[in-house]
Amino acid sequence: MRITVNGKEEHLPRGMDVEAFLQSKGVRLEEVVVELNREIIAREKWRETIIKENDNLEILHFMGGGK
Repeated sequence: MRITVNGKEEHLPRGMDVEAFLQSKGVRLEEVVVELNREIIAREKWRETIIKENDNLEILHFMGGGK
């Protein structure tokens, strides 16, 4: 199925949850916030949140820095 991730089209199998998708991409789970269709998904809901056709997923990475 087709979804959009950070503005780019991706294809993935049906029935994949948010956590499984992140793991398949090698994302360090403790360093990101996930927004699905403009709604932030709580980390404890990632396993039960199934990605659907045409969903829009934004993966926001934490970055340190500053003075």
